[in-house]
Amino acid sequence: MTTPFPGSPLFNILDKKGLLLTKDWGKYDIYREQIFRTDELNRDLVLRMFKKAYRELYFNPKYIWNKVKTLKNTKDIKVAVGGAFRIVGRVLGVKCV
Repeated sequence: MTTPFPGSPLFNILDKKGLLLTKDWGKYDIYREQIFRTDELNRDLVLRMFKKAYRELYFNPKYIWNKVKTLKNTKDIKVAVGGAFRIVGRVLGVKCV
């Protein structure tokens, strides 16, 4: 998923073509909802593929182990656990933190 921020070339193209679904700037965050449509991809497919990519990267045991090896203190652990909850929330579509 991508976010066409106001003033960017992508935003201007989508706006000109009438493909923006909202101009509520509070929703312009890749982790929220799709804010523009395309003729090729529907919203459900984009969201499923986004969640699949997250699962394949962040739930990969090698990735997790490499991250665990970098933890040096309790602050690092707290940050990592908070990040893990946010990732799980994004994949499940719930707010964990």
